[in-house]
Amino acid sequence: MLYVLKNRRAEVKVNDYGAELTSVLIDGAERLWQNPDGSWNGRAPLLFPVCGHFSCRVEGKDYPMPPHGFAKDCVFRVEKRTKRKIVLSLSSCEETKKYYPYDFIYTLEYRLKGRKIFITHNVQNTAETPLYFACGGHESYLLEKALSDYKLVFPLTETFVHLPHDKEGYLTGERKTLGVGKELILPDNYLHDNETVILEKLRSSRVSLCETDGTKKADITFKGFSNLLLWRPETASMLCIEPWLNLPDEAGAYPKEFSKKSGVIRVEGMQSKTLKRSIRYY
Repeated sequence: MLYVLKNRRAEVKVNDYGAELTSVLIDGAERLWQNPDGSWNGRAPLLFPVCGHFSCRVEGKDYPMPPHGFAKDCVFRVEKRTKRKIVLSLSSCEETKKYYPYDFIYTLEYRLKGRKIFITHNVQNTAETPLYFACGGHESYLLEKALSDYKLVFPLTETFVHLPHDKEGYLTGERKTLGVGKELILPDNYLHDNETVILEKLRSSRVSLCETDGTKKADITFKGFSNLLLWRPETASMLCIEPWLNLPDEAGAYPKEFSKKSGVIRVEGMQSKTLKRSIRYY
C-alpha cells in the first residue's frame, strides 16, 4: 500500500512493501526513476541487514542472505503517520531467521520538510545478547542530460578509490584511483554494462549532485556511512547514489563470522542504534 507525505513544495509516496520511496515530486516534477525503459523496476530500495553480496555466518553457521538483504522484500508495519512523516517497522520472525538469526525491530522514518527528506534508520535489539547489522540506501536520481554532464561535489578533498567487482557483484581485490579532489565527473565509461563504482572510506559525509556548470540537483547527507556506490541500469537516464555501511565480499574469500566483518555495527542486548541520512532536492 502506498502512503503520501505532502507539503507545498513536495509530494512523496512510500510503499509499505520494503518501506521504499516510490515517487518524489518536487514542485510537480518527478525526481525518482519510474522505469520508463523497463531496465530496472526499483526506485529507492532499503538495504538491511546487509548491502550487496555479503555473507552471513553466525557461530559457524552460514545463512543464505539475499543480496542487499531481505527487508526490501518484506511488508513493513505502519507505526505512525502524519501529513509530513511516516514511521514503518519490520520485526524478526521465523521467516527472517532463515536468513538472519537475530531478534530485532528495524524502523524506518521518513520526514518531509520543504524539498528535503529526512531518513532515519533505527535497529532495536530485542534480545539479551548482542546483535550485528549493516544497512544502506539505494536511491535513484533522474537525469535530464547525459551522465557526463553531471558531477559529484564533496566538501572535503577525497582520494577517489574505486573497488571493481566481478559479474556476480563480488570484489575482485583490485583498487583503482579515479582522481583526487573535491569533484568527481561522471563519464559514461565509469557506469556501463551494469557496473558499479564503489568508493570506499570517504572522508566527507555529504555530497552534491550537480550539473558540470555547478547547478545543483540534490544534496545528500550520509553521516556514519563511509562508502558510496554509484550505479545505473544499462544506459538509463538516472543515477543511483548509495550510502552503504559495508562493502561486498571479495570473490572466493573464506566466510568470516558476521560479527567480525568490516562495516557491521554491534548493538548490545536490549539496546538500539540510530543512523540518519537526508536528501535535499533543488
